[in-house]
Amino acid sequence: MRQEKITIKGRLGIHLRPATALSEAALKYTSKIRLLFGENFESHSTCKSVISLLAAGVKQGDTVILTAEGPDEKEALAECVKALTDSVADEEE
Repeated sequence: MRQEKITIKGRLGIHLRPATALSEAALKYTSKIRLLFGENFESHSTCKSVISLLAAGVKQGDTVILTAEGPDEKEALAECVKALTDSVADEEE
């Protein structure tokens, strides 16, 4: 299993555009890809579901962990991190 910690810098957090970008990236892979969030990262959302990502309620300044587990986890994690960070980059203040 691979993971990467990310602080959400976009002023709107994870809203429809970043959730869609992350979900589309995750759907390309067979690995299980999750977004861990919450005070102690005790909650998770599947990255293959836009609704699950939106329900997480991740806001600007929140730190999340993306995890990938499976045969293509290295590539999956790299693409999902890029999809998430690129989709909120234009919203940073």
